[in-house]
Amino acid sequence: MSEKIANAVNQLPDPDERGFMSVIDKDVVDGVTETLLENAPQGLVDVVGMLTEPGEGDGYKAHYALHCVAISVGKGKEQQRKMVAETLAACLGKDYPKGVKKYVIRELQVVGGAEVVATLKKLLGDKDLGEPARQALAAIQ
Repeated sequence: MSEKIANAVNQLPDPDERGFMSVIDKDVVDGVTETLLENAPQGLVDVVGMLTEPGEGDGYKAHYALHCVAISVGKGKEQQRKMVAETLAACLGKDYPKGVKKYVIRELQVVGGAEVVATLKKLLGDKDLGEPARQALAAIQ
């Protein structure tokens, strides 16, 4: 993993005592998002590698960073959106825990388009990933 990517993600705020990111600096978030996109697609793969399954580890900053990227490119930036979607879809074929893949699928629900439909359809028979894949497909189509 790139030290540059890890440093960028670690700039994001820590959650408060309730577990929420309640103090967010838009300039920091925009800077992290920009760094990830400038270093994409590998920077995005690095962030996926930082994700943890629910209840395991402290991958909340990586989750938040990936979500910020998905939201950012979903606003009329078609070439970037497509690249992010294709990169995340490719991660579904790698050896990540199912909880991480579920999160990636949820982000595809935000950023995915026709370019990820075939990948998501392959997951429909999976007992853990099938339902998130169906939800993503419903959002995309």
